[in-house]
Amino acid sequence: MTDAAPLTLDDVRLRFLEAQSQLADAGSAVEAIRQSSERLGAAREGLVDAGTEVAKLAERFGTVADNLAENADRLQQGVEAIRLGDPAAIRHEIEELDAAFTAMQGVFGERLKAIETALAKIAASSQAERRERLITAAVTIIAVVIVGVLVLVR
Repeated sequence: MTDAAPLTLDDVRLRFLEAQSQLADAGSAVEAIRQSSERLGAAREGLVDAGTEVAKLAERFGTVADNLAENADRLQQGVEAIRLGDPAAIRHEIEELDAAFTAMQGVFGERLKAIETALAKIAASSQAERRERLITAAVTIIAVVIVGVLVLVR
């Protein structure tokens, strides 16, 4: 501004209106960043929940492993019965092994499906979290650029 022109009340009023507009824009940018942050927090919580589900599934697989060890012991008993040649004991062991194997197949299939579902949830949560980070970064950059441009215009 030149020294020759006196500052008028209208000039001051216009500057205040422009400053008010800039503050409103900055407030909107801050609100957008806050909302993005909340969405990012929700995505992170979803990822934590999915991780907890995977931990539970891993615990269940420990039970499956224990059951497989028990079945291996029964198989060893069956082999021992065959070696001794007792037909009734052999038949009994075969029936028990068949029932245990059939039950184990069902349990293993269910747990495998549960793990696949949990892994899909983790993948989706991870993608959502990356998307939220990108959106937050973009909004932040845009807000900084707008504020920078407004400062340079002044």
